[in-house]
Amino acid sequence: MDTLKISLPELWRNTFCVGRPTSDVWRLGALGQANLATACLMRDGVTEPVESLPSYRMFAGQEYGKLVGASKSADRFSRKYLEFMRKYTIWFLRDGYDPHRSRLSVIRLADGTWRMIDGHRRIAIMMALGCGPMVEVKEGDQRFTDVSCRKVLDRVLPESPFKVAGKQVLYEPVRGFDEYNAPSRTAMFEDALQTVLKITGDPAGLRFLDVGSCFGWFSFGLVSRGGYCTGLDIDGNRLSCCRQLAAHYGMDWSNPLFAGVPAQDFLPAARQNLDWILMMSVFHCLWRKDPHRAKETLRLTLQQAARGVILSMDHGGICTDQQSVAGFLSGLLPGVEVETAGKACGRIVHILRRLG
Repeated sequence: MDTLKISLPELWRNTFCVGRPTSDVWRLGALGQANLATACLMRDGVTEPVESLPSYRMFAGQEYGKLVGASKSADRFSRKYLEFMRKYTIWFLRDGYDPHRSRLSVIRLADGTWRMIDGHRRIAIMMALGCGPMVEVKEGDQRFTDVSCRKVLDRVLPESPFKVAGKQVLYEPVRGFDEYNAPSRTAMFEDALQTVLKITGDPAGLRFLDVGSCFGWFSFGLVSRGGYCTGLDIDGNRLSCCRQLAAHYGMDWSNPLFAGVPAQDFLPAARQNLDWILMMSVFHCLWRKDPHRAKETLRLTLQQAARGVILSMDHGGICTDQQSVAGFLSGLLPGVEVETAGKACGRIVHILRRLG
């Protein structure tokens, strides 16, 4: 692993401020601003109770906090975040920047720019404390190895209810970790990704939202082909896996970007239309839990998806069979065009578009 000297202001700009053709430009900017503002507050009052910091309410379900899923656990989220910032600030005030103890990890993108893999809180504190202008960093991150990824996957595997030939496997395959998959399931999901790609065409430069991203099969597949994707899943263990895998695959931490936010909360806050929104094998789960909320979520996706919503669903308990799904979806929201576009994992894939 190489040690490099990089301009701290340039790394900050590339990580948080350089525009991206994604739906989460504002979210990334908000994260950068929140990090820096909090670091400045910590610098001036590192011993103050977190409740007294003005940034406490900023994270307590407001603005950025809502977009990272803090609306239902605002107090816990705020305290945890600010205590992390306090710990790192104390380290820096006492010891300065030690690249061996408080390593910044970066990745070089295809355009030659550098972005963060890990260390977003620390870089904010360094900016607040006036460190730099050149800092020593590590390219890549030795923590995200096959061994470390397997530890995370081992933690999640017992929670998976899915079995193939008596073997417990993850619901979605995880590329590169065959022991958690079944060959038949992997083949099904490979075909499902190809169905999506036939619909979208070349995903390079397109903006995607993957609702119910699970273990990131579709998100990683689209990003590996040049797309920009945000994955939403309310299961914290799945998100932990995805973030670990993203770094292991050498991807920019912001693409794919994974967030534990319900789609109904995320979509109104998206400041920019997406090209495609994926709802692969997730709508029926939303419907069985709360039909009204599911319908509202679908309405919001149609508003935000410039090219369309790609949806597959289980008909069980909702429709009589797979063939009747299209009629169900057409009747759910008048003024929506529903087109059948192949199959994925045994379910018919539909493209939903707004008429007019």
